[in-house]
Amino acid sequence: YTPLRQLVMSGNAAIGKLKVNNAELEDVNLKIAARDGVLALDPLTMKLYQGTAAGKTVVNVKGDSPVTDVQLNLDKVQVHPLLKDLADKDFLEGTAKVQIVLSMTGDGPARIKQTLNGKGSLLFSDGAIIGVDLAQMARNIKAALGGEVKHGPKPRTDFSELLVPFTMDNGVFHTSETTLTSPLLRLLAAGKADLVKETLDFR
Repeated sequence: YTPLRQLVMSGNAAIGKLKVNNAELEDVNLKIAARDGVLALDPLTMKLYQGTAAGKTVVNVKGDSPVTDVQLNLDKVQVHPLLKDLADKDFLEGTAKVQIVLSMTGDGPARIKQTLNGKGSLLFSDGAIIGVDLAQMARNIKAALGGEVKHGPKPRTDFSELLVPFTMDNGVFHTSETTLTSPLLRLLAAGKADLVKETLDFR
């Protein structure tokens, strides 16, 4: 990292349209600064999927391993087309409001997962979980699990609000009160996901 430690830079960038891993971004604006082994994108703003994103990233390369701090806020982002373009996934609909603060050490995936710490909240409004019908499960377990219905539209659980508050502790995702609210049911989930061991423990 010697060249980055020696880098002195201050500038601004404005990008009208940008594609990152198939995600479509617009009106990207960022301020770039580097001095004494600290590189910063602060602030960083953009429009994406009918909403906005704002945040900052600071990378410290003074030591043997880079230390990265990330802050990200999303507002009014349509999550379904974002997930479809970014990860080719089709399991969630809704409007997202996201607040995330994370820190990590290292430059490889394994080390980053082991040192991932932070907190945040994910709020999805007026959407649906695609692939499971929790209300139908409550009414009729056999039908919900496919024992009776062989054809028709993909099952879904509509909700007015899905809230996921979380913390990250050395690569372990914790949530104690994830809640889903819909006209027909209330759901509470708690547990953890260990990114290092790749295990789940939720109720």
